[in-house]
Amino acid sequence: MNGLSDRGAIFACAIFTIAITALRLWYATNIGLAPDEAYYWTWSLDPSLHYHDHPPLLAWLIRGGMWLTPSGALGVRLSSVLLGAAVVPVIYLIAKTADLDTPRAAICAAFVNLLPMPATGAIMATPDAPLALCWSIAILSLMRLARRGSNINWYILGAATGAGLLAKHSAALIPITTAFLILTVPSIRSRIRTAHFWLAAGLAVMITLPYFHAEAVAGFPSMSHQISHLSGNLPGGGASMARFPLRLLDLLAGQFGLLTPLVAIFAGAQLAGYRKLDPAHRIILAGLFVPILATMAAAVFTHPEQNWASLGHPLAAVAVVSMIRKRRILLAATIGLAAILTVAIHVHAARPFLPLPSTKDPVSRMHGWDDLISRLPELSGMDAIVCDNYGLAAQTRWEARDGAIDIPIVSTDRPHNVPSGKWLILDHVGEWGDAKPKTRCDHIEPLEDIILHRYDGEPVRTIRVSVGQNCL
Repeated sequence: MNGLSDRGAIFACAIFTIAITALRLWYATNIGLAPDEAYYWTWSLDPSLHYHDHPPLLAWLIRGGMWLTPSGALGVRLSSVLLGAAVVPVIYLIAKTADLDTPRAAICAAFVNLLPMPATGAIMATPDAPLALCWSIAILSLMRLARRGSNINWYILGAATGAGLLAKHSAALIPITTAFLILTVPSIRSRIRTAHFWLAAGLAVMITLPYFHAEAVAGFPSMSHQISHLSGNLPGGGASMARFPLRLLDLLAGQFGLLTPLVAIFAGAQLAGYRKLDPAHRIILAGLFVPILATMAAAVFTHPEQNWASLGHPLAAVAVVSMIRKRRILLAATIGLAAILTVAIHVHAARPFLPLPSTKDPVSRMHGWDDLISRLPELSGMDAIVCDNYGLAAQTRWEARDGAIDIPIVSTDRPHNVPSGKWLILDHVGEWGDAKPKTRCDHIEPLEDIILHRYDGEPVRTIRVSVGQNCL
């Protein structure tokens, strides 16, 4: 691009990313945790090789973050912010491998900071943050292998696969995508005859072996849970086959909005010409669309989550800039629209302003929890707090982390050890398929409901409270 030197482009991208990362650190500090984030934080209190829902990498990262910044939400989210920043140089290298010049590659890297899902994933403490980095590294390695790059890229691919599987089971899409590209890209297929391919596969196995061994010893709880999730057998997760078209439409509409409309249109147009593309751009599109296609398949059995399909969203920056690289006004409009939508999402998460009912607004999950502990009834004589779902139990533990509550806080939808006796029972109305606490008590006395509000006084959730006597 005329008027912008290579060094200047890289410097501008670096400064922009540093500034965005600083804003994310502030944001991560000042926005309350979502229930899932609080749940993952509870994992970090008990270091292990396996947990009930996901592999252990996120719990380890959160524990490290809490050691560095123990005072609040930033410790939980610190690793996600840093991993989100680490994706940026990987996207720059992907763009360079796709033969974009340095200024345009720097635009691709900076653009990642402005796409809604990568930007959100670089704040929220979820397994998607480490998995997104591993996914991008895997795609870069495959591109370099297709371009006759060094065999070291096989080992980088193996390490990314292993680390990804320690983050989330959906990292299995890395070997699936690799197999697809081996079949469809001759320059990669010709390289699997060497020992490097098999040694790299062995590296991935060695990295994940301690986790899989711990899972096997425990009876595969995490894998069983995720299979139940995908098959729609979790509470509130059942999905009629007849509603598959509606679930699919909902997924695609969400992806259209989260990619942002112009990005989705241009990426889709490039996919339509897939066969005419060179191997590098085919690999980029595979990295973008394989997670979307896999999530579409999951929609047959369950209501899919948008983050499942969004794993490859950072690659959309390269796909779009590659396609419209010479149309500056169109490129500026595409980046500008993405930036506006991303800013709107983040502002709404902090101070909701969009006309959405609070009970239907996803960001409401992060609001109102700071009043929970003060609204609980007298706990003297209680032997435990028992919640109907893991999110409510985790949020209660998070809000009581300063020692305000010294009795066990558990959920009945996760493995737990709880003393028998007198329980305070909390039922989060309308959440998790409106599941009810599974308790056996001689007598249950209802108390007054707790209604929690966001900053503007709008009610965001109702918690039904009762006291159980002689509970088991």
